[in-house]
Amino acid sequence: MPHPTEDVGRVSSEVKTRTGKLWLDFLMWLRDLNYRIVPLGEAPRGAFTLFRRKIVAEIWGFDKEKPTWDTAFDLRLRAAGYKVKKVKDAVVLEFRRNMTARQIIRHQIEAGKARKRLGIGFLRTLLHSVLRGRPFVIYGYLSESFK
Repeated sequence: MPHPTEDVGRVSSEVKTRTGKLWLDFLMWLRDLNYRIVPLGEAPRGAFTLFRRKIVAEIWGFDKEKPTWDTAFDLRLRAAGYKVKKVKDAVVLEFRRNMTARQIIRHQIEAGKARKRLGIGFLRTLLHSVLRGRPFVIYGYLSESFK
């Protein structure tokens, strides 16, 4: 169990991604609006995060063989008793000039596969896919299910 002064394992804030491509920036703007709705209160996903190096080493390690999905790390973080602090008055601006629709789709498919490997249920993944406007997450989840 963590020491009371170290119970915050992750600090999170909103992120706004811009690409310089009008149509992709519009999609990112829609995503930003969508991510303001946080179903689990103070445990947002798809946001900018800071972790304590000591906690990452303790819970996850810096092994490149382990998946880097924030959901997997968050599950371990919570199981170890740490909390997430959401900083509501900070915004991180991210420029990704090389982002493409193909990369977005591939990332969603990989996220769906990871959700299946993490044991996250079908219904929860379906709701995530629909409510977050990420249709290829469910495709990735199903493709991992029927492997």
